[in-house]
Amino acid sequence: MEITDINEDTSILERKLNIEKRIATNTKINVVNIDSKLSSSSINYNLIKSVVRRQLSNLRSRTNQPKTRAEVSGTTRKVRGTKKGKSRMGNQKAPQLRGGGSTKKIGTTRFNLKINKKEFKSAKIDLFKSYALKKSLFIVEDFDLKTIQSLNTLKLNNITGKILLIHQTSDNIKSYRNIKMLKTCLTTKISPVKLLHKDSIMITRQAYDSYLHEFTKQWISIN
Repeated sequence: MEITDINEDTSILERKLNIEKRIATNTKINVVNIDSKLSSSSINYNLIKSVVRRQLSNLRSRTNQPKTRAEVSGTTRKVRGTKKGKSRMGNQKAPQLRGGGSTKKIGTTRFNLKINKKEFKSAKIDLFKSYALKKSLFIVEDFDLKTIQSLNTLKLNNITGKILLIHQTSDNIKSYRNIKMLKTCLTTKISPVKLLHKDSIMITRQAYDSYLHEFTKQWISIN
C-alpha cells in the first residue's frame, strides 16, 4: 500500500467527519422560553403527586392471592394423635393453624383507582411547565439523522442525562432509539409517570403543533 493511498483514505474520512459536523450544527433545536408571569407557584405539585400515585396503583400486576390447602407446601401427617385428651386436629395445612391454606379460592386484589380526565391533563401541563422553568424543554425541527449525528446534535446543544423524545409518527425515530439514555414516546401515550424523572424533554415540531401548542400557547414562546 502506497503513501498516496493512505493520504486519500484520510482525506475521505476528514470529509465525512466535516459533513457530519455540518449536519449536526444545521439541525435546529429550539429552547422553549416561558412567560415572565409564570412561576413555580402556579404548578400544582399536590395534583401531580396524587395522579402519579393513582396511575402507579393502576399499573400493578394484581397477581397476589392466598394459597389454598392444596397449594401450601408441608407434610400431611397429623399434628397429634386422636387419643391424647385434646381436640382432634388434622395436618399442618389446616386453615386455623399458622401457615395453613385457605379453604376458599379468593380472587386477586384490585388496586384500580379512578383518575379524572381533567386532573390527568392538568398534571401533564404542570409537568411541562416545570421542565420549561428549568429550561429543559426542547423542540426539534429536523431529526432525520443517523445515530452518530444524533449524538453530535445532543452534545452540541448540551442535552445530557435521561431524555424523553415525544413524537407523533414513528417514521424517522430510529436514529434516536439506539441512544442509551434516551427514550421515545408517542403523543397518544404521554402520561405523568413517563414525564417524571427526566433531565430534559425533546418534542418534535410536528408533535408540538398538533398536541402541545393548544394548551401551552399562553405561557411559552419559541426562540
